[in-house]
Amino acid sequence: MERKATERGDNVEAGPVKEMSDDFLKVVERIQQRLSGIPRSMEVAHLEQITAAEHEVDSCAVGMRDGSIEPRLWQEALVSYEDAWMKMVESLGDRRN
Repeated sequence: MERKATERGDNVEAGPVKEMSDDFLKVVERIQQRLSGIPRSMEVAHLEQITAAEHEVDSCAVGMRDGSIEPRLWQEALVSYEDAWMKMVESLGDRRN
């Protein structure tokens, strides 16, 4: 199984649904860690970015399952999803300070 490095420095498995699920879970766990202790009032703009990133992850997951996209696109979707959440977290932290 080929492993690719993401912008976050983790290795992301390119492959079957189980590995893809594990990769997504790692991203979600990092997001949850960053969200702990931060008020959860999101701005509409952030919610729209997160929703768009979620749709991209869903679309890429289907494409990976069907073999219609390259693993690089799955990895990029995960990075975009995490980045959308991290931007929201940073803005919430800025408002809290």
